[in-house]
Amino acid sequence: MRDQILAGIFDLLAHANWQRAGKRHAPRPKPLQRPWEKRRGRQIGSKPIPIRQFNDWWESKRKERR
Repeated sequence: MRDQILAGIFDLLAHANWQRAGKRHAPRPKPLQRPWEKRRGRQIGSKPIPIRQFNDWWESKRKERR
């Protein structure tokens, strides 16, 4: 419950500051990401990979660019 109230307060303050800034084309503030909501945006992959596997992949991409 406390997190919901704090997120609401944060959003209200961000919106109020945006209004008072007085800039004509300033982008509207985005709401704070709630911990209980799914993340917005693009997710790449589903789980972490071992660093050795990543390094092998990275090196193969470097060789392709040359």
